[in-house]
Amino acid sequence: MINISEAIVSAFQFYQTGNLSHAEWICQQILQQQPNSTEALDLLGRMAHQVGKLEEAIAYYQKLIALLPDYAEAYYRLGSALQSKGQLAEAIAFYQHAIKLQPDYTEAHYNLGYAFHQQGNLPAAIEHYQQAIALNPNQAEAHANLAHILQHQGQIEAAITHYQQAIAIKPDVPEIFYNLGNLLKQQNQLDAAMIQYQWALALNPNYIDAHLQLGTSLHSLGKYEEAIICYQQALTLEPNVLDTYLKLGWALMHLSRFEKATHCFQQALILNPEHPEVYQKLALALASQNQLEEAITSFQKALHLNSNFVEAYWQSHLLLPILYDTQEQIQHWRQRFCRGLNHLIQQSDFNSNEGIRQILAGLTASATTFLLSYQGFNDRGIQRKYGTLVHRVMATIYPQWTKPMSMPQLSHQRKIRVGYLSAYFRTHTVASLTLGWLKNCDKEKLEIYSYYIGSKADLTTAEIYSNSDKYYHIYGDLNSICEQVIADKLHILVFTDIGMDSLTTYIAGLRLAPIQCMTWGHPVTSGLPTIDYFLSSDLMEPQNAQSHYWEKLVRLPNIGICYQKPVVSELTKSRSELNLREDTIIYLCCQSLFKYLPQFDTIFPKIAQRVPQAQFAFVSHPVPVVTAQFITRLSRAFANLKLNYKDYCVILPRLERVDYFNLNLVSNVFLDTFSWSGGNTTLEAIACGLPIVTCPGEFMRSRHSYGILKRMGITETIAQDEIEYVEIAVRLGIDTNWRQEIVQKIYERHHWLYNDKTCVTALEDFYQRVVLSQLGKSDSLKKTNSGAD
Repeated sequence: MINISEAIVSAFQFYQTGNLSHAEWICQQILQQQPNSTEALDLLGRMAHQVGKLEEAIAYYQKLIALLPDYAEAYYRLGSALQSKGQLAEAIAFYQHAIKLQPDYTEAHYNLGYAFHQQGNLPAAIEHYQQAIALNPNQAEAHANLAHILQHQGQIEAAITHYQQAIAIKPDVPEIFYNLGNLLKQQNQLDAAMIQYQWALALNPNYIDAHLQLGTSLHSLGKYEEAIICYQQALTLEPNVLDTYLKLGWALMHLSRFEKATHCFQQALILNPEHPEVYQKLALALASQNQLEEAITSFQKALHLNSNFVEAYWQSHLLLPILYDTQEQIQHWRQRFCRGLNHLIQQSDFNSNEGIRQILAGLTASATTFLLSYQGFNDRGIQRKYGTLVHRVMATIYPQWTKPMSMPQLSHQRKIRVGYLSAYFRTHTVASLTLGWLKNCDKEKLEIYSYYIGSKADLTTAEIYSNSDKYYHIYGDLNSICEQVIADKLHILVFTDIGMDSLTTYIAGLRLAPIQCMTWGHPVTSGLPTIDYFLSSDLMEPQNAQSHYWEKLVRLPNIGICYQKPVVSELTKSRSELNLREDTIIYLCCQSLFKYLPQFDTIFPKIAQRVPQAQFAFVSHPVPVVTAQFITRLSRAFANLKLNYKDYCVILPRLERVDYFNLNLVSNVFLDTFSWSGGNTTLEAIACGLPIVTCPGEFMRSRHSYGILKRMGITETIAQDEIEYVEIAVRLGIDTNWRQEIVQKIYERHHWLYNDKTCVTALEDFYQRVVLSQLGKSDSLKKTNSGAD
């Protein structure tokens, strides 16, 4: 015979220390001596439940209830075992009975709430979670689960409060931080969300979902390097997840690491060779490496697997190369693009919400017509088709933002409110071309509003900020951007560039101010019916320039911009340190490689034939494959004249700003491109005293250097055709005295070119003229209407 009381105490002690086998043996001995021992049945039920022997646990609890029908805890435990088996209805009944016997039973209220939660009965779940919290405010799980329900019901503030209370009570549960992060992310509070994910990872470094959510948050903020680290960590923890490869590949795409992105997508295809989105992303990576035929094949595979894949369909039709091998290729791809655009317009459904959604998805995926402009043709007709399409879609989605707007009355200070909108208010050509307008404007006449919709900020961003009366940095949120512009009641909205950034193009397709203008940050007509004026340079435009634009052309004096003279530091690197030969005439060819069209490749070997000591310094493309294709073209052009391009050409890596200016300083001659002239690069080269050889073409984009040289009165290096271009380049190479005369003129006439405020005054006069004109028309209309009354 054993002492039952002592045995129960001993069994419970073994149970508490985790020695369940000893505890169970003692309880069984107790039951042999006393079959109705409620303490032994209770403890056996709990142990069976703990090790997953649910049927045994249920049997013990049922015996316990038969012996103690008013024992609330027995009903609670039986309900818990049934809930673990998924028998929710039975569990709920036993929890309710436990609460009937003991209304302040906190755990029963919590478990009952959780059972209702699992059942989908959310009002009942909320009620019992709240009861549990009322009975015990430190019930962290109740706070967390209640927050989860409230979040999905849209009660965001209450959900956040309960998550925060759960964390305050139990700060060591990574899942609660993670769930709060997800809620904040849904509210677009990305910085706050990322803090929660980081806390979750601090508690559990192997929390894969937290790595992924932190990665996608960083990704959406444009912090691609940091996002990549998160995705890579997730893959280290779980290497065979297709979606993670997709995310990693897409982040690498944003950093122009297309080869690595291609590898990611190929890895994803190993995991699932019939995933249409992977083929679509792979196609984009291939296209970004100028592998167009391979890209088309990949698009076709995506569409074969999903014939309704709108993004892939549009992208495949509007595909354009970065670089062309021959002039015939330009014609081929241009015609293909035109056919594709016409086809997409003709088959688009503008009469249903789904049709509009598909068009917008297609437009967004295919980005812009940026590369089309570098083919060297008049894009007015194509741009009009594209611009009309964009405007029609935007007008359907945002009808409130496409109606004509009346001109707001001037304030008592008579200031005109002018807004400047750009995705490139950072160290970028667009900002360099625009900043002078802001810095030098008459603050007595204008009130400047700046809207930066890009991701990265730097010292140039700070300059934009300091030269604006109102400054907003709103990234990636079209609605918020438009609402802010509308709220500011501008008289004039100026887009510094249209055609480089897709979001800018969509915003420009709306009517957010009575007068909307664009500048030559991207010097091609927008084709949008919502853009009224194109602000250009009188010296850069040909006589028939208006025929190239749908907007009304405004020819501002001189080069049209107030460009601050670059600060050129002292030379700090020798030619050899820049991988150049010391004994050569360096011809600087620093334009983006896609500006060099194949029909002009012969220029370089023709110069080399007559200047044997020539060395042409090019700057590589960010994508190595594109650079390699350009080298192939150069090699062929030199070989055609029995020369080896390696004797004359050097392809330099992408350079930091200081090294880039060093490159200018050690060079002898700047060779401009034919179909798309240097703008910012020419202005920087002139600051370094480099003679510029240029040949103006038909369109403004091929006449930047021409206008700059005309402004300085240095026309000797402006060629009329390719033959004269070569002659000038050769003479500058071999006639040291003449070259030095040109350099001297450049330095003597810097003051004619830089910080020219003439155009700022003219721009302000234009702003006042058009605003007052519209206000005058409005007043006249009011008087007419008043007279009619």
